[in-house]
Amino acid sequence: MTMETMAITEPAEIQPGGGPAILHLADVRLGGAFPFLGDAGSAHRLQVRDTFVRAVDAGLSLAPALVLITGNLFGTPFPPSDLAEFACAQIERFSKRGIPVLIAAGPLDACYEKVYAQEALSDLERVIVFPETPKAVELRDLGLTVVGVSWGAAPVHAEALAAVAAHKHRRYLVGALHIEVPESEEGLRALRRQIAASGAVYLALGGSPVRRDLSAEAVTAWCPGAPEMVAAEEGEGSPLLVRLGEGNAAQPVPVVQPVPAAQPVPLVQPVPVVQPVPVVQPVPVVQPVPVAQRRFVRHIFEPAAFSSTEELAEAIRALADPNHAALIQMCGTSRINQFIDADDLRNRLASNFLSLEIVDDSLPSPADLETAAYPDLSVAGRFVGVARAEMARASDPEAIRRAGAALRLGLWLLEGRRPS
Repeated sequence: MTMETMAITEPAEIQPGGGPAILHLADVRLGGAFPFLGDAGSAHRLQVRDTFVRAVDAGLSLAPALVLITGNLFGTPFPPSDLAEFACAQIERFSKRGIPVLIAAGPLDACYEKVYAQEALSDLERVIVFPETPKAVELRDLGLTVVGVSWGAAPVHAEALAAVAAHKHRRYLVGALHIEVPESEEGLRALRRQIAASGAVYLALGGSPVRRDLSAEAVTAWCPGAPEMVAAEEGEGSPLLVRLGEGNAAQPVPVVQPVPAAQPVPLVQPVPVVQPVPVVQPVPVVQPVPVAQRRFVRHIFEPAAFSSTEELAEAIRALADPNHAALIQMCGTSRINQFIDADDLRNRLASNFLSLEIVDDSLPSPADLETAAYPDLSVAGRFVGVARAEMARASDPEAIRRAGAALRLGLWLLEGRRPS
């Protein structure tokens, strides 16, 4: 592992009784693609840029001692020249104030042939991009050591946390890397074991578009989430201001070896054996710094609760917000002959939202299926019987949903109604 020492010529002011403060960002995704927004995705790239400017403004006002960006500053490993110039100008605002910026590449802006973002940031002072193998950067003026690693031809796995553990005896030890956060409970338990074993005072992680606390035992670990909405995932993201506590410096404690009672006390007293006291670190204080203007929201409706499609439309319209990417999910039960044209609803209401998706996952009410008042020999009665049998035979939830949707549409049409 390589080690680099950085001198801080104009260190940020550290308040008495407190350690250095770190501004932690991740998953900015400048120049990224946002297909979940549909036609609004292209314009959203400008919003992401504007929000990054606000994040830098907020960060400068907080005067951190260090800025860490842990993955996906860019949404591409090959940013166009205008985007690279924009990012350089913003990051240079920190370096001109004497604030170092350390960057760990993520999967979207991974190093290509050991080069990050086509060397877009290579000329900036006090800016370091971690290589594809773990590297330690020592900021002696702050008593701080940061161990980081970037994505490149190979992904960064949680096993890289072992490289952080190799520096356990540093006063302030911080890890910086972008990982794939497991979805399973078993995977999360394994990750937290690795986090706990790292021995860091703080792990600056990337890997989640929304804020996540992955702390384990004595190690504080966070994914800050994106400063602006970048994925169709519920939750919030923002830069984090992480205040490291003022740990107690190791003080030597003399330990005198006792003289056995059977022996006379020597005239020359033995030299004390000095043993250091381990540094005890207070838990860092993690403070979100909100800068986002947009968010993804999910609203759940039960169709059976509405007497008509128009009533449902009015309920959705009441939630309108031009800064919301909304998913309207219809769940629970619907009446046996209640067909909802989701595409028509979306087309009518989409202008009220940043983006709008409507999904109907509801099923015909079991009570309606049992008490359907259609003569057995009528077309509708036979259709209900066939659909009921099909739903009973279905082996998975999706097949049941399709059969239920076909029943609702079929009865709706048989009753003489037509799609608009």
